[in-house]
Amino acid sequence: MLDRPNKQGREEQKIIEQLKKEYETVLEIKTKVFTFFELVEGKLEQILERYIYADKQLAYYKENFRTRSRFQINLRSFLEISLKNLQYDKDDGVLFKTNFPLKSLVYENFKYIHLKYIEQFSRKKNYITLIDRDKDYEREQLTFANKKLLKQERIAKLIQEYKNTLAINKKLDVTKSFYEILKDTEDSDMALQVVHGLIQFSSTENNYSIDIQQELSEEILNNKILIWKMDIQAK
Repeated sequence: MLDRPNKQGREEQKIIEQLKKEYETVLEIKTKVFTFFELVEGKLEQILERYIYADKQLAYYKENFRTRSRFQINLRSFLEISLKNLQYDKDDGVLFKTNFPLKSLVYENFKYIHLKYIEQFSRKKNYITLIDRDKDYEREQLTFANKKLLKQERIAKLIQEYKNTLAINKKLDVTKSFYEILKDTEDSDMALQVVHGLIQFSSTENNYSIDIQQELSEEILNNKILIWKMDIQAK
């Protein structure tokens, strides 16, 4: 008779632990879903920016094509009119049937004042130098751009994950998060950008407050980068 309460208590403890595990699984799924949609939103913004740029380029080339077409049409009309009005004379050669009236050229008098070297104002010839395509440099720059893009996506993902953790736990140890990122990625710039994003987020949100204490714990003294103890808490 005395063993029944203990047995019942153990069964209830197992049920509680099972429910706790299921709850943590649901929270993890929720975080992954939020992070996924954040990434999708970022991709859609990039696609929209590329679409706008492509639309502007298309409008530019369309206008350029229209101008060139108009020029070719006018040039062809001019040549047709010129050919129709040509005639051949034994003494003078090729002549126009219709005499074009002579017009004086538009000009403006000018003078140089205190001119020391007139040669420096003479027109210089410009030569176009064809440069070979540097495929190695192009590949290097493309790799660099892809790394920067992946890094920005990783930063956005980490910021969103810590935001979700803050929303669930109502508290976030920013200093601990900074050293966790620094240990996992070995990239101080990424860790700093994530912390900056979290502080900027909590500064603009009225539901959170930032607690900064000018103290250093013994656990972080061996690191090359030291930051104050910072916590974000829900009000």
